[in-house]
Amino acid sequence: MSNTTLTLEEIKESLQHSQKKFLDLLDKVVPTQKLYIRPSSEEWSSGIVFWHIGEARIFFVNEIQKVLDDPSISIGRKMDNPIRLANIEEADKTQPSPVEIRDRLEKSYTEITRLFEKLTPSDLEKEIQHMNPKFGLMKLRDFIDHFIVEHDAIHVAQINRVVSQIN
Repeated sequence: MSNTTLTLEEIKESLQHSQKKFLDLLDKVVPTQKLYIRPSSEEWSSGIVFWHIGEARIFFVNEIQKVLDDPSISIGRKMDNPIRLANIEEADKTQPSPVEIRDRLEKSYTEITRLFEKLTPSDLEKEIQHMNPKFGLMKLRDFIDHFIVEHDAIHVAQINRVVSQIN
């Protein structure tokens, strides 16, 4: 992960772009009746990925808010976080409807944009401590870039790959 120089506007534009991609992909997958088909037993279905994005965005918005309120705390989570894993399992078992997925994506996007409207350029420069030693001390800008902007982009690519594999 490299240090970035994204401005708030660039962050907002990137998220607007990924949100549009997620909704377009959802509209593409739903008519095929393949929302919960996995390309392999090791891979997530597109439905699971969509559901994960909604949960992850809200998680990271809450983490950012916590560290803005108290810069001395560590934030973040590891891949084996029980809440993260339970969310993935929930989507796999309950298979939320396209309407539920869209609602979750829209709510999570609204929460992110609401938070980013309150951020200032100086907020982006604040140093925060990630709870995972792998990431350690980082600027909030880098945290947002990696855990929200890049995370969205990675999962847009993942859904595209899943869609092409199951068609």
